[in-house]
Amino acid sequence: MVSSTLKQIWSVCGVLLNVATCGFHFGYPTILFRDLRAKDSPISLTLAAESWITSSVAITTLLSFVLVAPLMERYGRKIAHISLVISNIAACATFYFANNFTTLILGRLLFGIPSGGTLVLTAIIISEFTSPSIRGVLLNAKTSSIVFGAGYVHLLGLFFDWRTLALFGLLLPVLSLLITITWPESPAWLARRGHYKRCEESFIWLRGEEPNAQKELQALIQAEMDRRIAKISEHVPKSFLQNTKKFIMRFTQQDFLKPTLIMVHIFVIMEACGRHVFPAYAIKIVTAFAGGQSPLYYVVALDVVIFVTSILACVVVNMFKRRNLLFVTETKDKTLQEIEGYFNSDKSNTRLTDDVERRLTVVNEI
Repeated sequence: MVSSTLKQIWSVCGVLLNVATCGFHFGYPTILFRDLRAKDSPISLTLAAESWITSSVAITTLLSFVLVAPLMERYGRKIAHISLVISNIAACATFYFANNFTTLILGRLLFGIPSGGTLVLTAIIISEFTSPSIRGVLLNAKTSSIVFGAGYVHLLGLFFDWRTLALFGLLLPVLSLLITITWPESPAWLARRGHYKRCEESFIWLRGEEPNAQKELQALIQAEMDRRIAKISEHVPKSFLQNTKKFIMRFTQQDFLKPTLIMVHIFVIMEACGRHVFPAYAIKIVTAFAGGQSPLYYVVALDVVIFVTSILACVVVNMFKRRNLLFVTETKDKTLQEIEGYFNSDKSNTRLTDDVERRLTVVNEI
């Protein structure tokens, strides 16, 4: 008989494979631009066109943040996740059949839908599908999955062209889709919709019938029952103006402002560390200090280093407080960037400067 822990990990693998697909698409422009810059390229791109291809993903990413919330609330986590996986499959297929600049843009726009939606949905699914004992590790595995996806495309880029890579990219979302089909629906969503019998069956499939799990199940159902009763008893018809005012006031409450400010701060740190810039422009960045050698080999090596350290991070986050880790890592990043900036601006000793710059870049990536 399959243990409940293995069922939870199996279910989360479906999410992590879709996250890895997003990592694949983040790293895909590295190979795409390398091949399309060739003289015999079927699609000629200018620097402005490359910039549009890279940045166009932001359009649908922002849109998906708005659309994924009502989708998963109305139709459930499973249907919402399947829709994001299908978007990733469509993006890979579009890149494979691409024959002009417009088609490449379309592929990036299709990828933008799961790029934003997966960020929101993954954390919710892992939180609702897994027990507290393994939840922290699996939540941190998202980063490892993104790095794995980027490393996957960079490694295959050593042997295949951009069009063939799009076919290899289909492997990750197809596996994710097959695993997602085997899921039950989220117990928390079923309880919220009033399907308490299905909620119990789903919860037992995921978490088993251990005493602690049963206590959590009863607490979940009771909390949703109390919420529905309170909502019915407090239901008073209000005017459109009153409903609008109530909606706006939600954005001024501390339970919204504090998490939002923290997340904005974290996102700024991630972008400043090059989370999305490095995978897309890896070859250009590495070429700057590779000395004319094969830059893609350096990129793959850095991917391996980042992947290993991201796995170690899954262990470290359970050993130390999150706030302390944030202060230490942020201070380290800033210090290394300042030192690297100094050597980059000081060209009095070119050999020493280039040597130090290479080492600092590798250390900073770690």
